[in-house]
Amino acid sequence: MFLTALACSFVVTPFFACSAMSPSGSTDSKACSQNLDAASSKLDYAKSKGYSAKVEWAKAEALLAEAKAEQEAKHYDTCVSKVKEAQPYVDASLK
Repeated sequence: MFLTALACSFVVTPFFACSAMSPSGSTDSKACSQNLDAASSKLDYAKSKGYSAKVEWAKAEALLAEAKAEQEAKHYDTCVSKVKEAQPYVDASLK
């Protein structure tokens, strides 16, 4: 675990990538929650503005729903992975 933390401190990576590898369950929980909330807010914003990327919305919503289920099951690393997988669809929904 020390090497993972050391690698994360020297390599520029997204916040969620390093925090998901930490030995602390509370940090994993926090990363899952923060990333899930941010992606959901971004998707809600795209919907509220009426962007037309409905296929991307559907894909992002499905992945974020899976992430939420993983969060509730306390599988935080999988939650973070699902949010990361949804991110391109969330971004595409803003175009």
